[in-house]
Amino acid sequence: MEILSKIFFYSYLLVSFLLTFKNKKNLLYSYVISLPFFGLMMDVGLQIDITKFISLLTCLILLYHLPKIPRKLSPILTFIIYIVSITIVMSMFLPESVSRFPLLRGKYRWVFQIFMWLLMFVPLFYSQIFIKNIKEVEKLYKFLLFSLVIVSLLGFIQIFSFYFLDFDPFPISILYSEEHQRTASFQSVNNLIFRMSSVGGEPKHLAYSLVMGLTILFAHLISRKNIFSRKIDIFVFFILLVAMLLTFSTQGYILFFLNIVILLIYYKNIKSALILIIGIFALTSLIGSTMGFSLNDLFKTRILRDKDEVSIVTYTEDSNETVIGFLKDYPGFLVIGSGLGNIHLWAQNYIPDYAEYYMYGNVFVAKSGFLRLLSETGVIGLLLFFYGFLKPFYNLKKQNAEIKTHLIISFLIFLDFLLSADGPNYITFAFIIIYILYKNPNLKVKEIL
Repeated sequence: MEILSKIFFYSYLLVSFLLTFKNKKNLLYSYVISLPFFGLMMDVGLQIDITKFISLLTCLILLYHLPKIPRKLSPILTFIIYIVSITIVMSMFLPESVSRFPLLRGKYRWVFQIFMWLLMFVPLFYSQIFIKNIKEVEKLYKFLLFSLVIVSLLGFIQIFSFYFLDFDPFPISILYSEEHQRTASFQSVNNLIFRMSSVGGEPKHLAYSLVMGLTILFAHLISRKNIFSRKIDIFVFFILLVAMLLTFSTQGYILFFLNIVILLIYYKNIKSALILIIGIFALTSLIGSTMGFSLNDLFKTRILRDKDEVSIVTYTEDSNETVIGFLKDYPGFLVIGSGLGNIHLWAQNYIPDYAEYYMYGNVFVAKSGFLRLLSETGVIGLLLFFYGFLKPFYNLKKQNAEIKTHLIISFLIFLDFLLSADGPNYITFAFIIIYILYKNPNLKVKEIL
């Protein structure tokens, strides 16, 4: 499977590049399709997932079209200029702990982090040049949902193969050598429960992707709009929901319920809330009885005892807890931050006891987007990031009431990033949507929304 995965990886990049000659929009569509394939990650000194390689291709084309970048991107450009500048400045004041790390993980890690953050925003600039109207925006939803369905179906094959053939066809880190590949599972009572990961990375990464798709679908369903058709939208929602539940990801469950609750409050639909809650509990109970555990077992195993993901008991987890401890003792870093990718150099002594064996001497960042921005770029960087998103958001809300479905979707993806940035870069997807609309605030969208 490792060889087949690499063939797919390189073939996808090649096809994406060749399709660009036909229509430059195709490269952005390839980027969106690749978002759920977070498990296709190469180690080139840095761990780079397939979306970053697509971003590199967009960067090559973008260099030729730089003069065409709209001025309305200035809010996010201001953020980028600031985080690059402050990171360069802070690189001159690294602590003594930098000597414990190899150069690329210590003294010069900030260089590659600047590169990675720039790659994250390249598709946004690319979209501003080549995406012209709202119908092309809707295509982004369709391509993403299509990709999520494919990843979910591969996940169902993975579940079947594990239980009936005793073989995991899509282990985590599938592109790595066999000694680095893992299968996700947890012990519940007397049963070993397998967690779906498909090619989406770890189960929590796959769950994150599925939550994005479920949020897009539910926003359209509750507002009585269609992406494909109502029946197909409901069917796809069901597929993604089952797949998300089978990841057994605490993070995924929390983000999903948060997004659904906000949407139900926003659209004031209590009836749908009751039907959905009852339906999800029934579906979860059915899955549990089939796989040999109860909802109580799931709660005790995946939430009360889980330190690898968000805990509703402590509201935090390993790296977040470490970063918070450091910032409490050194509040001066709250102003400008430690620089991109440097927080592990400063916070080593604040690693909690339960996480020391795997965190001490290793690179880590805060897994909450809010906390990561705060710790690495300070309050100034965090506020500039908010400004980069909220300026177009506010102007769109003010100018065009017909695009509220797009706005609430973008807002929820933005909120999810602030709560958990540990996974695929859907925050870029949110920026793409909202800045395309910001560039064209008078678009007629009645036929779509």
